[in-house]
Amino acid sequence: LETYGEAFAFNQEIGFELPCSTSRLAVEADSYRRAEIASGFNRQTTISPLHGAVIVSAVVNGGKPVEPTLIERIDDASGNAVYQSTPSFLPPAVSPKTADILDQLMVATVRSGTARKPFRGHRRNKVLSRLKLGGKTGSIYNRGHDARFDWFVGFATEKKGSEKIVVSVMVAHEEYIGIRAGQYARMAIEHYFKDYFARQKENGEDSSG
Repeated sequence: LETYGEAFAFNQEIGFELPCSTSRLAVEADSYRRAEIASGFNRQTTISPLHGAVIVSAVVNGGKPVEPTLIERIDDASGNAVYQSTPSFLPPAVSPKTADILDQLMVATVRSGTARKPFRGHRRNKVLSRLKLGGKTGSIYNRGHDARFDWFVGFATEKKGSEKIVVSVMVAHEEYIGIRAGQYARMAIEHYFKDYFARQKENGEDSSG
């Protein structure tokens, strides 16, 4: 647990343009506590939504997490790029084979697991049907037990193409359960790829077949 926690950047600062809290993982000697930590049901292990996205980025990049960046591109008044970021990979967290297995498990979570409800009907959706979708859900109450945190981390990759996106959403529900994290993730994915496919079509690069 400690080895993989370190590989996935727990207890380390993640390079980013804005301040970001460090995710914490401490494995205790007691066997029951270890089981709690392994399953994720404890309040000592912490993780930020940003870090969740970094972890999922390893799944869609052959085991290599991507260092997050805030600005992708800056254009001048004429539309010419004056700045273009390039992906910077962190050291591999897992092997490509393990990343592929995690990919399959996350796809199964959307198809028939805990994320199936927010993504219901995605095979009939004009945008989502063109994507491979994967995710992981979770929920836990805060220490005061007056707010329930609902979170989703996942990805969407083109079935016919190379475009991909990672999403990470956390929602705190109080007295009533509102829109869940998975629903927000679906909206974000659909919005991103709807715009992406429209631009591809304008440029004559549409691969929808």
